[in-house]
Amino acid sequence: MDWTALSAMSEAIGALAVVISLIYVALQVRQNTASTKSTVETEIALALGNAGLNAAHSGMGAVFVRCLTEPDAATGEERGNFFVWMIGYFRIFQLAFDQHRAGNLSNASWESIEAGIKFLMEGRGAAQFWSARRSIFPTAFRNYVDAVKPHELSATAVSETMAFVAGEKR
Repeated sequence: MDWTALSAMSEAIGALAVVISLIYVALQVRQNTASTKSTVETEIALALGNAGLNAAHSGMGAVFVRCLTEPDAATGEERGNFFVWMIGYFRIFQLAFDQHRAGNLSNASWESIEAGIKFLMEGRGAAQFWSARRSIFPTAFRNYVDAVKPHELSATAVSETMAFVAGEKR
């Protein structure tokens, strides 16, 4: 075997090694992307769950519902707490919005979160919050929330749901 043939064989082996390396890197990137998406979905679900549990365990669930449905009946302190809760919820919604746009949150998870946004926006308190504090959120998210159409729920359905959450008997 002469040097030319040996050189050609070495180049072919080198090219094959590069192709194998690129395939391996592509597989690792795909696996990392799936892991990132799973982590994003889990973290957002945990954040939303914890926000709800914090309100329930602190005994503030009824206050939250009152501020959401009848903000004028709430005290100033209750409305202040409600605004802090709303900032937290809407920050989580903004994170989900951004992650969905980046492709890291599935359509199914986003649809569920979007339903939550629409449901909250049924309440006068959430609408008042959004009107007063929308400027603290990025433009793209503001535009999205501004365009959200609340659920097509009847007033009775909203009232019954809020009464259930507040523990009232109907």
